[in-house]
Amino acid sequence: MNPSSVLAAVHFLDNDPNYPATYYHANYREYVDLSSCDWNDTNADYDVYSTGYIAFTFAPEGESRKYHTRSFRQVKDGIEPPQFYDAKTQEWITIPVYDRDEVQRYKKYKGYLGYIENYHAFEYFMFKMVYRETHGEEYPDNLEGEIP
Repeated sequence: MNPSSVLAAVHFLDNDPNYPATYYHANYREYVDLSSCDWNDTNADYDVYSTGYIAFTFAPEGESRKYHTRSFRQVKDGIEPPQFYDAKTQEWITIPVYDRDEVQRYKKYKGYLGYIENYHAFEYFMFKMVYRETHGEEYPDNLEGEIP
């Protein structure tokens, strides 16, 4: 089953609606903790978001669940794409603009794994869910509700 069909069906961790799947591939999934979603607009330049999430891995010997946090920011004008904080490199990483046609072309030439890595699919779809939870509306992109 691909991420699009699972997310369309809204898959929850342990059937708990507070933990919806944001994205997954192969044996790895991420579930956002909706109760931890936060939006801070007091920074002069950025809207800053954060959330907790569960990294869930299936393995032959069982499953692994680890709770992490992820931070996002976006320039207040909303024109620039969002960024996420990479704790490993300690840098803010810009998520490319998500345009349905452009993503499909990219996947055709670079493959699905290249798309996940370079478009930061896990981070982007988590950002969209955090945005929806904190603003009460969908994040505006050119996906028209689809998950490429």
